[in-house]
Amino acid sequence: MTAAGLFTPILFLAITHSENLPPLKPQASRNILLNRNPGFDTADARAWRFSDWPPRKETSDRLIARSIFYDEIEKRSGKTSLCFDLGTVGPDRFLGVRQMLDVKRLRQHNGKRIRLSCWILLASGSDVHTAHTGIRLWGKSGQPPLSATSIRMQATRGKWKYFERTFTLHLGKTGRADLKVGLRTVPTGQKAPVCFVDDCRLEALTTPALSATLLSGKIAMSPDRCLSARIEVGDSEWKAGIRRLRWDVTSPDGLQSFAHGSLDLLKPASIVEPALPNLAFGAYGLRFALGSKRGERLHETLKEFRYAKGPFER
Repeated sequence: MTAAGLFTPILFLAITHSENLPPLKPQASRNILLNRNPGFDTADARAWRFSDWPPRKETSDRLIARSIFYDEIEKRSGKTSLCFDLGTVGPDRFLGVRQMLDVKRLRQHNGKRIRLSCWILLASGSDVHTAHTGIRLWGKSGQPPLSATSIRMQATRGKWKYFERTFTLHLGKTGRADLKVGLRTVPTGQKAPVCFVDDCRLEALTTPALSATLLSGKIAMSPDRCLSARIEVGDSEWKAGIRRLRWDVTSPDGLQSFAHGSLDLLKPASIVEPALPNLAFGAYGLRFALGSKRGERLHETLKEFRYAKGPFER
């Protein structure tokens, strides 16, 4: 039987109870960071190069330093963020930052899933402003990029917004690569915005120690009394024999358990069907814990869901 078709009968049974659970321990990310100084926290790291485009004769390091600079006040995380003051340059121009990427390091992840992500905040000016971030793969010098992957980011005034895109890395004949963030200025007569960018990351995605996906989405409907989930265990955990899975139907924060069950997984990718106790309509959580023996919680994840009245409920 395939992993996708693996059903474990013990999961149709649940021990109904009321139990306080220990705090959920978040799993540390095992993704591999591929760019330097993603949080713009080290101004002297020289990972990012600033530019004003198209180039002008009067452009200087001093001018760009007034247009793009590290800021300690408006930051999403870490020590500083990067500020783009579009009021310092004329209309129909770009302010941008760029970082050259290590192609040899990228080749270690060729063919793998990559995530590009970034946070942006519009501090003043118009209510919204558009920016772009992206990775470009280049071949021979003087030629256009072989390929590019980008994100259109719409900044909202007064609120940090997160944008991400995942893609498969295909390097081909790539000789060099770069990561960039760019903002276009506004036409004459419009108030020029000031934007902040933080946590611009390029990561190779790896399988976490324990991941769970609810196959029915975030809603379970009565009169159904089970909830299907796909469970995946990381390669290193599986080889180490960490295969004991416990599930709990919980409060939304995962701290109060109403029913639970457990079993030893037979494959690293399995379909399980935790049984639901008698639940009032409302918000709940499905908490999974992985260990090498009964009761052990080495790795955990929580999936929120709602129990709602279904169309066939009498």
